[in-house]
Amino acid sequence: MTDRAAQLRVCPWVAVWCIAALFCARTAMAQTPAPTTAQTTAQTPVFHPEPRALDFAKNFSDHCIAQKENLPSLRAHISRRWRTMPPAQASAFLSGLRGDAWYVPSIENEGNMVLSMDAPVTFCALFARRAAWADTETLFQWMLQAPDLPYTAEKIDDIWSGEGHHKRHTVTYLWSRPQGPHRLIITLTTSESDIASIQALASVRLLPP
Repeated sequence: MTDRAAQLRVCPWVAVWCIAALFCARTAMAQTPAPTTAQTTAQTPVFHPEPRALDFAKNFSDHCIAQKENLPSLRAHISRRWRTMPPAQASAFLSGLRGDAWYVPSIENEGNMVLSMDAPVTFCALFARRAAWADTETLFQWMLQAPDLPYTAEKIDDIWSGEGHHKRHTVTYLWSRPQGPHRLIITLTTSESDIASIQALASVRLLPP
């Protein structure tokens, strides 16, 4: 498998966006006269997400989202492969629940992310010390509004809270499907402040049947 193919497999929601953007661009070119270089630059904005925001979104997609119906197995897999955080430190990422937290391996952003899961498993949460808030929100908007079938998405909350470097933006979606017990609450909280202790937090919580 080529590197490109691996990227499309690991992060399908980015691939969908890229294909849609390419289709729209080709349609526009077929229907309008060829624009000048200046017009092309103005009419075709290109999105280059900040690397830490992209790394954060990809890790959340690859783990918490991709394994949303099989979180116990994900927990066992991570426990064998990732470095477990000492209990005293892990408690800060568990909201008072019993569980574990792990440092997320990253080639370019080592030490920037922590993943936590309770025991027994009902949620998967990913924390980023730094991730550009606007890019993070854009990436998650694409991902959370377009769940894999048969799930459907409903935005149920959109709240700003706090002031200054404590200001937070929280967006919550409900994913559900017509048949089966699985319903998920997926939440993203971001901070615009570069001095916030945690700049991005995303979580998946399984709701009881």
